[in-house]
Amino acid sequence: MRSRANNLWLVIDKMDFPVPLSLEQLQVMPKGALEELKKSFDGVPEETLPVYSRGLKGLVYERLGLVSEANKILLSLYHYHGEGWTLWMIVNEFRNTYGRLLPNSRPKILTNVNKNRISLSLMANADTISFIAGSKLGRLNASVVSYNLRKDSFLDILGQLPAWWKPDYVLIFITEVHSLPTGLEKSPYPVVGLPGDPWKFYKAFCDVKFFDAVMPAVECLCPAYQSIGNVKTLYTSNSGIQGYIPWQFANASPVHQKKEYDVVITGTLSNHFYRKRGQYVWRLLKLANRYKVFAGRMPTLEGGFDVMKQAKIVIHCASTQGGVNLRPFEAVACGALLLHDEGDRSIEEFFEADKEVVLFNEENFEQKIDYYLHHDAEREQIIQRATVKNRTYGNIVALMKNTLDKIQQSRITVTLRSACALTDDMKLNALGISSFYAKDYHLAAFRFSEAIKMNEWNGKYYNNLAVCLMVLAFTAKQRNPMIESVLLLVNKKHTPTILSVFNLLSYYRFIQFNPEMFLEISDKMAQDLQNNRVEIPAFVGDELFFYLDNPGDSMPESHVFLLELESLLNAFPDQGSQYQEGFLKTVLWRILEYKGDYYEKSGDDSRAIREYGAALEICPRNEFVLERVGKLCTVAGRFEEAKLYLTKLLQLSPFHENAHLWLSRIEWDKGEKGKIKERISCMLHVTGLKNLEQFNRIMDKVI
Repeated sequence: MRSRANNLWLVIDKMDFPVPLSLEQLQVMPKGALEELKKSFDGVPEETLPVYSRGLKGLVYERLGLVSEANKILLSLYHYHGEGWTLWMIVNEFRNTYGRLLPNSRPKILTNVNKNRISLSLMANADTISFIAGSKLGRLNASVVSYNLRKDSFLDILGQLPAWWKPDYVLIFITEVHSLPTGLEKSPYPVVGLPGDPWKFYKAFCDVKFFDAVMPAVECLCPAYQSIGNVKTLYTSNSGIQGYIPWQFANASPVHQKKEYDVVITGTLSNHFYRKRGQYVWRLLKLANRYKVFAGRMPTLEGGFDVMKQAKIVIHCASTQGGVNLRPFEAVACGALLLHDEGDRSIEEFFEADKEVVLFNEENFEQKIDYYLHHDAEREQIIQRATVKNRTYGNIVALMKNTLDKIQQSRITVTLRSACALTDDMKLNALGISSFYAKDYHLAAFRFSEAIKMNEWNGKYYNNLAVCLMVLAFTAKQRNPMIESVLLLVNKKHTPTILSVFNLLSYYRFIQFNPEMFLEISDKMAQDLQNNRVEIPAFVGDELFFYLDNPGDSMPESHVFLLELESLLNAFPDQGSQYQEGFLKTVLWRILEYKGDYYEKSGDDSRAIREYGAALEICPRNEFVLERVGKLCTVAGRFEEAKLYLTKLLQLSPFHENAHLWLSRIEWDKGEKGKIKERISCMLHVTGLKNLEQFNRIMDKVI
C-alpha cells in the first residue's frame, strides 16, 4: 500500500523481535519473511494483541494478498480509540485502495477536511476521501485529492476518484472557513454543508446556494438557516462538529492531581462577544481574598490548557449568539469541574446538568462556587463522569455517527440548487463573496475579476473587487491607486448603492485619507440616512462592505461593526423591515463614529464629542466610542458627563483598562481614594494589563 505515514512505528509485543518494526521495513520485507511473520501471529488470540500489533497483523495480511482477512482485522482498529487513532488513516487508505474487492458495507463520504479530528471520526464511520486546496489537480494518495481553487472545478475533483468509488454524500464541514470549489452546484451527489460558527451568516447566505441541505452545529442556529433559502435544514443533538476533545488532551492532567487554582476563567472579555463574562469575572475577583483565582486571557491556546489543568473549577459563559464552543470540552478534558452560565442551555446537549456540568445564574454564582469548593467528593464525582464521557476518542466517533445517521435518515437527495439558476458570472460573484468571508482575499479578488470579464456592466462586481483590494492594501500598508478608480467607476458609471458609497467613504478614511472627500461624503450619507433618503438593497449574497474582523488589528471597532450586522442577520434572516431599519442605523453610527474620530484627531474635541454622542444614541453598547467620548469629556473637565460614559463602559466591560484609568483621574481629583484601591486590586488579577506602569505612576501615592 502507498503513501503511509513515514514516522509511524508499529511495536510488536509478545513476539521475538529485538527492535520495533517500521512501515518502511514492512514494505520491503520479502514474501518469505512476511509469511514467517504471519505464522508468529497465527495461534495468538486476536483479542490479546495490542492495538499496534493488531494493525501490523492486518498490514502483513494485506502484503500477502489476503485482502478480505486484512479488512476484517483492520476494521477492528476503529474500536480502539486514543492509542490507536494514528492507524485510522492507514485503515481508511486500505479501504479506498481495495474497496472494489470488499463488501460495500460502509457509506462513502467525499469531504473537504483532512488530518483533523473531523476527518478521523469520519473514517471510523465511513470510507472517506478528502479534497484539499493545493497547487495542482491530482491524487496525493488513495484518500486525498488535491486541486487548484482557481483552475479546477468540482467536476475535476470527481474525475480524480476511482471509477468504482461513488460517494453517498459530499460533506462540507466548517463551511465558514473554507472556500467552495467552482461547479459544486453540478455535483451528481447530495451536498450537505455543516457550519460550526454562529457568527458567519453573511458567508452562509452565499454557501447555501450550493447545498442540498445544511446541518448547523447547534440548535440555536437552525431558525436563521431555515430562513436563508430553499435548502433543507437538519439538526441532531450531540453532532460531530462540536462536542469533541482534541487529542492534545490525551495526556491531560489526571483529575486527582493537586490543583494550584480554585477557580479559573479564561478567554476574551469583549462585551460584544460575551455580554456577561466581564461581569462574572469582576464578581469572581471579589472572592480572591478567599480563594486562589485566575482570570485573564492567555497568549496561546497551550497556555490556556496549562492553566485549566491546574484548576478545580473552570467557569464558562456562552457567546452573545449562543451555542456551544470548544471551551467547555477543553475544561472537562483538563480535569476541572465545568460551571456554565445557564442563560444558554445548549450545553445540556452535551453534558447532563448536575451530573456532568453545574449550571449557575446571576443569583447563585458565588454560592455555587462556595459549595463545590467545600464539597470535594461531589465535585470529583461530577468531574469523573464528564471526563470519562468526553476524554475518550470513542466519544468523538459516537458523535460523528449521530451526524451521519441523521443525514442518512433524512434521505437527502440532489435538488435543484439555487446556484443552478444563476448565470456563470453570478456564480463566480457568490463564490468570491464566500472566499472573502473565508479570508481568502486573493482568491476572492480573482473570482470577482473573472466575473467582470463575463459581465462588465454589473457594478456590484466592481464594488466587491474594490473591497478585496482595500483589505489587501490595508493589511500590507500599501496604497493601490486602482482602488479609487474602481470605486469611482461604481459610483459614477453604475448605479451607486449604500454599500458602494460607504466603501468609497471607508477608502478615503483608511486607505488614502482625503479630508475634503471624506467630509463631503460622510456628511451627505449621514443626512440621507437620518432623513430616510436611502434605499437598502437586497445585498446579502451580492455585495460586500469594507471591514476588518481581526480584533487585534489597528481598527478593532470594525470588528464591532461586523458583529452588529451579523447579530441583525441572525435575528432577522428574512431581511424584512426590522433588518433593514437596523442595518441603516448600524451604517449610520459607523459613519458618525468615523466623523467623531476625524474631529478628535483634528483637535476639535467639542464636535468629536457631539458626533460620538450621536453614534451612542444608536449603538449604546459600543465600547470603543464610550472610551473615546469618556476620555474627551475628562480632558475637557466635563467630569460628570465623563463619569456617565465611563461607568456605562465598565458595566459592559468591567476590565476596560482606559476606563479605569480615566475614572481614577476623576476620583483622584475628588479625593475618592478608596474606590481607586478597589479598582486596582481587581485589575491586578487580570493578565495583560497594558497600562499597568502608567496606572501605577498615577496612583503611586494611593498605593
